[in-house]
Amino acid sequence: MDIGQLNTVGIGRIYGAYDCPCCGSHEQTARVAFGAGAVAKLPELMTDVAPSGATVTIAYDRNAESVFVAARRACMRSGLLCCECALDADASIYEAERVEIPEQTRAIVAVGGGSVIDLVKYAAQFHDLPVFVVYTGCDASPLAPSSLLLCKGAPTRYAVDVPKGLVCDPTLLPDDPERDAAAMGSVLAVLTALFDRYIASAVCGESYCPSLAEQAYAAVAELVEHLEGALRPSNAKTALAQANLRLSQLTVLKGDSWLVAGSEIDAYGVLKLLYKHEGFRCRSQGETALLLSRILLRVYRSTLESLPLKGFYPPPDNNARSDLLERFLRIPAADAALRVSPIDRDQSRTMYKLCAVRDEALSLVKRYAALQDRGFSIFRRLYPDYGYALLGYIEPADAKLAIGLAPDMGGKTTFLTLMKNAGLLEGYLV
Repeated sequence: MDIGQLNTVGIGRIYGAYDCPCCGSHEQTARVAFGAGAVAKLPELMTDVAPSGATVTIAYDRNAESVFVAARRACMRSGLLCCECALDADASIYEAERVEIPEQTRAIVAVGGGSVIDLVKYAAQFHDLPVFVVYTGCDASPLAPSSLLLCKGAPTRYAVDVPKGLVCDPTLLPDDPERDAAAMGSVLAVLTALFDRYIASAVCGESYCPSLAEQAYAAVAELVEHLEGALRPSNAKTALAQANLRLSQLTVLKGDSWLVAGSEIDAYGVLKLLYKHEGFRCRSQGETALLLSRILLRVYRSTLESLPLKGFYPPPDNNARSDLLERFLRIPAADAALRVSPIDRDQSRTMYKLCAVRDEALSLVKRYAALQDRGFSIFRRLYPDYGYALLGYIEPADAKLAIGLAPDMGGKTTFLTLMKNAGLLEGYLV
């Protein structure tokens, strides 16, 4: 199986085992149909769990109603009985648990993008039902075995079952420059996550597959090469959807979402809460994550170039961090105290391991930053104003706070986690 090639002709082309040269076999358990008319294949994907005459519940994003209509029509033509449920984005875990699913439902279909898909994946697991996706989003998480939902005021990631299948018809996606920019941003921001996975493995021994990481890099590079050179890339939405879905398939093979979600998503979570409580508009996840990703790769590079560090760096103050989470992000005090990540007290060990992999890590972060810089010029050209509206969007003080608190927003190890343990992030919180 060539996981670099998205299914464009029929169901099952990318399915089954992938023999990895690094760590054995990975299993692709989600069937994907992509291309014009792909929504009509949805009932065929569901045949094993929802044959003709069965009831399916279609939960859809209110902003994707036209695609919902196409999905419902395809299901009804195949003899399926359809119940429907309209959802809003940015839902919490409590809303996910309260999604009304009729007792006779055999499968749930999620129609929409990242937030709605995350909600439905969690709801499907809560009700012990298989989930299928009609993808209209602009992110790389629809097939990921996790859902990012609000819990007690803060974004929290929950393990969920991988969707059984996904269909995407790019001709049904809206012609929207900001949406295309968000999709491009999601792809380019993955480069920070790839570096975080590498460093977590090199320093902390966490699971990492170089082959899948290289496949993810190739998906980003091929998108950039495809769109590069055009003054204003035309019909970019097909290529953007394909790149995001290629990345999403890798999360299934890897078995977790960390391959495409690193410190840039954690920092985005901080910024989104901060702007919400200050009454500012937070732009899409893809746009914001890319802007933060560019800052992060520069922070990573400058930190690596400064190794080995001399002098004493005081350990992080988790009490102060808890206070900041409560004051700026309005997370209740008790929950903020639980959210702050534990500290590795052995700073010297962290520093020793970072210095041991410094040269290799520095070479990798430069490689990722160079590709992201090429892609960023395309990203700006997707806007009618060439991204002028983004100028001043993230204030330096807000970016520093987002980076400083990011390690306390996720349950994974990133380069920011290591910087925190080494005492290098406290200056961002002053």
